[in-house]
Amino acid sequence: MAKANLTERVAMPAALAAIVAGFYWKLTLTRQFDWVSGPDLVNQVLPWFQVQAVAWHAHHFPLWDVSSWGGQPLLGQAQPGGAYPLNWLLFLMPLSHGKISFYALQWYFVAIHWMAALFCYWLCRDLGQSRIAAVLGGCVFSFSAYVGTASWPQMINGAVWAPLVFLFELRALEGRAPLRNAILSGASLGAAWLSGHHQAPLFLTLAWGGVWLFHMVRAGRGWTVLAAPGALSLLFLFLTGALQTLPAYEYGHLAARWVGAETVLTWNQTVPYAVHAQYALKPSGLFSIVFPAFSRTSDPYVGVAALTLVLLAVALLWRKRWTPLFATLGLASLLFALGPNSVFHGLAYGLVPMVEKARVPSAAVFLFGLAVAVLAGSALDGLRGSPDSSWTRRAAHASWVFGVVGAAILFGVYAANGLRVTFEDRVVVTCFAALLLGGLLYGWSRGGVTPTQGAVLAVLLVIFELGNNSGYMLTDRGNKTNAQWMNRLEANADIARFLSSRPGPFRIVSSDDAVPKAWASWNGFSTVTGDTPSVTTNVIDRPFGEWQFTYLAGVHYRIGTKPEFAGERDVFTAASGLKVYENPQAFPRAWVVHRARQVSSGAALNDTILNHLSDLRAEALTLGPAPALADCDASGEQVSLVELPNEARLNATLNCDALVVVSDTFYPGWQAEIDGRAAPILEVDGCFRGVPVPRGVHEIAMRYRPASVEAGGLLALAGALGAAMAGIFPLTYVRKAGTITGKNVS
Repeated sequence: MAKANLTERVAMPAALAAIVAGFYWKLTLTRQFDWVSGPDLVNQVLPWFQVQAVAWHAHHFPLWDVSSWGGQPLLGQAQPGGAYPLNWLLFLMPLSHGKISFYALQWYFVAIHWMAALFCYWLCRDLGQSRIAAVLGGCVFSFSAYVGTASWPQMINGAVWAPLVFLFELRALEGRAPLRNAILSGASLGAAWLSGHHQAPLFLTLAWGGVWLFHMVRAGRGWTVLAAPGALSLLFLFLTGALQTLPAYEYGHLAARWVGAETVLTWNQTVPYAVHAQYALKPSGLFSIVFPAFSRTSDPYVGVAALTLVLLAVALLWRKRWTPLFATLGLASLLFALGPNSVFHGLAYGLVPMVEKARVPSAAVFLFGLAVAVLAGSALDGLRGSPDSSWTRRAAHASWVFGVVGAAILFGVYAANGLRVTFEDRVVVTCFAALLLGGLLYGWSRGGVTPTQGAVLAVLLVIFELGNNSGYMLTDRGNKTNAQWMNRLEANADIARFLSSRPGPFRIVSSDDAVPKAWASWNGFSTVTGDTPSVTTNVIDRPFGEWQFTYLAGVHYRIGTKPEFAGERDVFTAASGLKVYENPQAFPRAWVVHRARQVSSGAALNDTILNHLSDLRAEALTLGPAPALADCDASGEQVSLVELPNEARLNATLNCDALVVVSDTFYPGWQAEIDGRAAPILEVDGCFRGVPVPRGVHEIAMRYRPASVEAGGLLALAGALGAAMAGIFPLTYVRKAGTITGKNVS
């Protein structure tokens, strides 16, 4: 028993780690490839990670991103993944010349997929599968469909928790320590919500809730025995995920989001169904279940070998425990992913809260991948138990026919085009895999290979075929077209060095996309734009694209090729030919005003910014009641600003009562102190922060201490501790006979 436990707890996780590391050999054994590529990963995810890693190494928990859009909340935006513990480990890895290490990023990607494989292995084992079958299931879940082909870590991280969610849920439904496992199921789902993106956790929550609801209805009058476990599971979902969900809920009501619609949308505006249709799995994408490169959205690819095993499981093992559930889960997720081509997605969009916020229906294929993984593992054990089944021979013959016919068609196309490849030649590997599978199944059915040999060969065949798609698109650093995004982000290091030598704080902008918007965040500077999917409405409602707002926001330097604004000075020329222009007329990042005036609307405020910018050097505008200030001789007054993660510190010398304005985004959770005493923070000039300060010399501190984060952190800690206690000390709960299992189980 001790040896078996050691194997399960240490040897098998280590073996899966080796398999995953080997599968992604391009990342682990060479320095020639990256998973960070394309505009979204390079210009959004990587700068988010960089900002947070720098804050962690400065011994601050990153809550506020000062680098983009005049400052934005990190946990509120959700996608930066600041609440996810795996990301904390990444951020704590040693930096490379002040930047997040690409070596750490490669292994972070591997770690995500190892977690997926391990969690699915545990689920398969808990369902009674052998070790080799569970290894197959773990590999299929980790390397196929959405988990195996998506690159956005904030999205994959939410999907990898699905096996644990169902593992503990199914235990609870079977009556095995139902309270304990219900808690662990809810906590696992809460961990998925911590990942950063709402899409996969939302789809997982719908599936999880559907399983609970189905079994409650099925139990009839005995549904009450599931009420306590279900309620506990829901409670721990809320508790564990609160560190992310509460700040995101607050931010969602105060921000606008780009979703692919004609305009940005606020929380109370429904994401148009046309957007869902754009990001749904196209009907032709169903071919991608077997053939690589057919899908234009989220990829459902599992390969011919895994799919054949699934069909065998349905044919041979339909009456086996949980086979109908996972078959239904896989089919339902595919039907949902089809979006406008499936009435079921439309019903969910119209009736189920929050579904309209998840604009990519095709992402639901991660649940299809999980179902295929479990059923494929189950089929492998079924084959080992009865290899000479007529269904095994039928599957062998079908695989041969598929491979031969497919290869013949491809060769015909190849020959008809003058021996030129005019199709995705990876499809040839699919046909080859089908032929190999047919040979394996036939030899298995005839006793040519032992059950153990057959199982190992089946796992190797599945891994071989999945390797033809997952990881295939990792970016070759030597390919300038594929690596262009990263190259642009890392370019112009001489400009970064020059700007770092200038006195600050200040902001920068780039004209005509001379450098990417994310270049500022990557290099530790602040800007008034950003390559983010959302931004607070108080910023986006201002004329942020006009030069007047950039001056007001303290943009002292512009990167471009020629002068654009009156008074600009050419102060640096980079090796690339780009120039840095200084704007002497730009406002300081902090200044003092002695007058404040309430305006009637945001339009009136914007008119002042655009047409009377100089007035704002002496007068602050508010949309609410303006504070009473003293107008006096301002000569000799001074204010200085030092920015830290989550904090701004100022020293002010004032001749009379005044308002100290800092051109950082006003947002709930910012608190001010003057000489250690609490002071109010006002929203001034439409989106900035202002603190009324009495005459004299004062130290002013603004700190970001949001109640949503503090409450969410305490709730998440309670959820994590409660789940840990439940795992260590099982709760006893006796179910009555007549439940869905008809057993008395504690």
